Amino acid sequence: MLIEYVVAAALALVGLTGALVLTQDVIGLHSAAYHQVIADNLLAEIEARYLVSDHPLQKLTGPCDNATEEQQRFCQYLGAGLRKLPESRIEVLGTNQIHISWSETGGAQMSVFRVLPAPLSPSGYGDSPNG
Repeated sequence: MLIEYVVAAALALVGLTGALVLTQDVIGLHSAAYHQVIADNLLAEIEARYLVSDHPLQKLTGPCDNATEEQQRFCQYLGAGLRKLPESRIEVLGTNQIHISWSETGGAQMSVFRVLPAPLSPSGYGDSPNG
């Protein structure tokens, strides 16, 4: 009878350990998906700002020491978003390519890359050619 209790306790412990490992895996997947959404949203904001701006991509994402108040707020927004991504960095590659990378809890390196379309010309903001 004692052996049955010991076996039952051992099986319960193995089951609990398996459930804990599975829970950690699910939390890790949720965390990775959360970070992916943050990075994608940051890229979308940068793309939107780039398309309507007359500034090069490097200036939109670079140091904001001598930036206007609006650019300072955008830099603060980017900084806050990047702080949510562990060990993250943002890189501008060329004139219209941007890359955000970060490290996940298990050490996996993640990244999001986007090639941005050409910005709108300043004349494109006004009336359409069709009236």
